[in-house]
Amino acid sequence: MRKDSPDKLKIEASADKISAAGAKMLKMHLNDMLQIKKILTKKQFEKLTIMMEEDKKSREAKKEKTEK
Repeated sequence: MRKDSPDKLKIEASADKISAAGAKMLKMHLNDMLQIKKILTKKQFEKLTIMMEEDKKSREAKKEKTEK
């Protein structure tokens, strides 16, 4: 992108690699959560998901604060 005439095919290939890596990570996370769900009780799993949501909100709030 820094070049005057960037190579569109290389940029698209990089974007595809990044997207594939993101999809792979998401699938790994989903598989992990399914395995965890098999082990925990329903109440424990609910508590875990609530804690994860709170953590995500906290990280997003910190990110917004640093971006200002």
